[in-house]
Amino acid sequence: MKRYLKYLILLLTLTVLVGCSFHTQEGSKPSNTVTSLTQEEIDAANEAFATTVEDADTGEIRTSEVSCFFTCYYDKPEEISLSSFLKYFPNSSILENSDEAEFAKLRKLPGFPFNNGENTSTVETLPVPVHKYPKQAVSEVLLKYANITADDIINTDDVLYLEEYDAYYNFTSDFGPGIFVCVGGEKAGDIIRLWSAPKDNDGSRDVLTIREADGGYFIQAYQELKELQ
Repeated sequence: MKRYLKYLILLLTLTVLVGCSFHTQEGSKPSNTVTSLTQEEIDAANEAFATTVEDADTGEIRTSEVSCFFTCYYDKPEEISLSSFLKYFPNSSILENSDEAEFAKLRKLPGFPFNNGENTSTVETLPVPVHKYPKQAVSEVLLKYANITADDIINTDDVLYLEEYDAYYNFTSDFGPGIFVCVGGEKAGDIIRLWSAPKDNDGSRDVLTIREADGGYFIQAYQELKELQ
């Protein structure tokens, strides 16, 4: 994503002035100059925010890191639902029977969903895999795309965490990563807004906001809006 996002930013310097009304977020550089994205820029954005990636060595198709940012809506990165973010997080390992001690501690956590079931006392008897996500790996992705770490996230509901292993856990068994398809966008000052096509049910759109900060460009918000303001 980093390479394509830099390409997108470079292309934005070539856009044409189309208007002068844009609402920047708090702390952004004020600007009333709005430039519209070209189709080339929209294509670059969709490549940057692709839901899946192909492993160069194995050819395996997996969820992209950036797709995790499209699994819930938030007005600022710190409000991301960590549970939703981790649901299809690609950088994980799966617990095995050899991880018996770790699994035993996981079962004691409040919110472990299988304690009332039969034959769920070992990893191999669970109906779904147990995914392990090192907190450091999660923070690295959050820092890379949103300039925050896992410690900055406010919404940690329904997240299982073992301090001894410094890792998060979940039991995702399907494939449903976040999807964002850009059809338009604009730039004003240090803010870039991208949006999806209107939804059939109510005409709302998914709107992704990117902001320049600390010498890079980072995700600032992902919202569902009925009107583009």
